[in-house]
Amino acid sequence: RSTRLQLDADIALKLRIANGTHTAVAHALALQQLLLTDVLSLDAAIHALWMESYLESLVRDQILVAAVPLFGEDESEACWADWKKR
Repeated sequence: RSTRLQLDADIALKLRIANGTHTAVAHALALQQLLLTDVLSLDAAIHALWMESYLESLVRDQILVAAVPLFGEDESEACWADWKKR
């Protein structure tokens, strides 16, 4: 990024997407008495499947709805695409 505005947008999107999805995952796992999010990286297909669906719905229906008007669809979608690979 080459401008302060671009950097500010990156930080704001990170806060919405990365922190928002991590918090949502942690809460959902805690309800199942799973205390660490690393359970999703294990070979536990059932956890990965429902969590992926849950996160896609959360991001599409809540996070991107708020982010797109502020940062544009391309930037918002790119941030989510980058983050969900992690």
